[in-house]
Amino acid sequence: LPIFLTYTLGTEVSGPYGSFSGASTTPGTLAQDGVDRSFLPNERIRGLASADNTRDYFLTSIPWDGFNTDRVEINRGPNAMLFGSGSPSGIVNQSTIAPILGQNKTEVTFNYGEFGSTRAQIDNNTVLIKDKLAIRVAAKYSDDRFMQDEAYVRDKRGYASVSYKPFSLTTIRAN
Repeated sequence: LPIFLTYTLGTEVSGPYGSFSGASTTPGTLAQDGVDRSFLPNERIRGLASADNTRDYFLTSIPWDGFNTDRVEINRGPNAMLFGSGSPSGIVNQSTIAPILGQNKTEVTFNYGEFGSTRAQIDNNTVLIKDKLAIRVAAKYSDDRFMQDEAYVRDKRGYASVSYKPFSLTTIRAN
């Protein structure tokens, strides 16, 4: 999340890739305490506060990853409240991937990085009934390593989605 927000107009992001510290100014607290322990990045949009994090326009605290992301929308200001949730600073919405009814497709990705970091992903779209029923399954495993041997982040995730189109103007989707 913080990497692309640093290139967005009117947005400031804390952390190593950011443009402000995000430190607390509350008396009696360690300035960086909350920033260091936070799993999610701290950002300010339009100079106000952090945007709400939503997934398919439902408020969520789950950090998202690109393996099941179709697109990311940033709605700033009062416009964000039109979608039923949102702080005055806005929302950052992740739209998840959906099955494609007319195409079988499988994509496998493997990355190897610095200090032995690895990431493997699979994205499979299977059409069960042509133009009527499809299922899409995505999974990822990442093992991010750092300069210190004891420091690592291991992450395993799975995602499944199904689309059913019983009539020409009706589509039922579950994930």
